[in-house]
Amino acid sequence: MSDRNRILIIEDDEGIRDGVRILFENEGYEVIEAGTGTDGLRLLDEQTDLLILDIMLPDISGFEVCEQVRRFSFVPILFLTAKAMDSDKINGFMAGGDDYLTFISEADLCNAPDGCEALLLCGMPAGTGPFLFVLPVAAQDVPSVPHSG
Repeated sequence: MSDRNRILIIEDDEGIRDGVRILFENEGYEVIEAGTGTDGLRLLDEQTDLLILDIMLPDISGFEVCEQVRRFSFVPILFLTAKAMDSDKINGFMAGGDDYLTFISEADLCNAPDGCEALLLCGMPAGTGPFLFVLPVAAQDVPSVPHSG
């Protein structure tokens, strides 16, 4: 049994996966890797301290992986992906992700360990990432709240 934090990386691009693995191993983490969502779901267990997840996987989307993980685990989930649209970020948080880091080049990946350290140390229960509030479009859509007075 290792005293190091264990990270599972689910990323189909071998070059990116290797780069992320090297970054985290150099920071002292134990790293487990999967190239598909299905393989990642099989490797995830109670010893996993953090899941780093890509969105565009060859078999199932990272959003679906995240939703499946949330059915049985509160492990912190960091989306690490090139998909930078706001709608992708919202979908990631709604699927159960705790943080979302985008990268354009491999140099951007150097920021990943700092974000993960925060997830591991922040003390928030996993799965309680950013809250999304959807406000009604018109005032008549706001439900009335009776006053007890």
